[in-house]
Amino acid sequence: MLETIYICRHGARQDWLDPAHVSVTKLYHDPSLSEQGLEQAQHLGDFLSAPEDSPVPELIFSSPFYRCVQTSRPLAQKLGEPVHLEMGVMEWFSKAREGSGLHTRPHATSPKALVPHFPEITLHPTYTHTYYPSRRGEAVEELHARIEGFLAAWVNRVQADWPEVKTVVIFAHAATVIALGRALVGDNHLDVRSGTCSTSKYVRKAAPNGHANGQANGQANGHASASLPALGTWDIEWNGKTSYLPGGELRSWSGGQVHPEGTVVEDQGDGLSFRDEDELPLGLAKGMEKHVFI
Repeated sequence: MLETIYICRHGARQDWLDPAHVSVTKLYHDPSLSEQGLEQAQHLGDFLSAPEDSPVPELIFSSPFYRCVQTSRPLAQKLGEPVHLEMGVMEWFSKAREGSGLHTRPHATSPKALVPHFPEITLHPTYTHTYYPSRRGEAVEELHARIEGFLAAWVNRVQADWPEVKTVVIFAHAATVIALGRALVGDNHLDVRSGTCSTSKYVRKAAPNGHANGQANGQANGHASASLPALGTWDIEWNGKTSYLPGGELRSWSGGQVHPEGTVVEDQGDGLSFRDEDELPLGLAKGMEKHVFI
């Protein structure tokens, strides 16, 4: 049964607004890590492979954006574990300006295009995404809805597919790091620290009967540990930990920087024309509904 979730932000990245920077993947808004970010990722990998009196991650999940996979690489090398690409925790884009196209959803069908860039690690070839964000962009409230929908299925999916696993790590982006923490704890105003290559640690709350929250109820319903509630049943033990980084916390993107009413400045899409079906799939992936129990 899943007991501990580490959530890490990617390392310091190249500036995607810099016209001199060309993405390795040639995809819009998909920059690589800077030299500083690569160094941070190495320190993060060293730390999480032996995280001071805490369990070592058994499964690795990452946003499919290049900078997140780069950040996961040192840990994946040390543990010898594959990286599972997960669209549900990908970058948050605000609403695309009308006429500017859609937002990037990299490697939405398979990691094949990324494999040549990461010969030192394995990108899991058959893992499928749990949730697909809108390519039109999201208001803040829609970001929270996306993350809550993702977690409601993904936590149970992990517990169903890997019932012996107790500890996992997710590599994501500042906004999704914040939204994930808020959803797990059940507080949409929680100030989640999100410095580059920071780690937050979430531990499942114990129920009054001494079991992990929801365990007895899940077993009684015949779903074993796979039917445990995902939202609001976790405690945060580390909030954006960065003590393992020589430079400490850098570029924390506080939740206070987003407007709670969900109004944001319109963002620029990829500049390409599109049909409505180009946004599909959207929301919970086909077959993932079986992991959401009411």
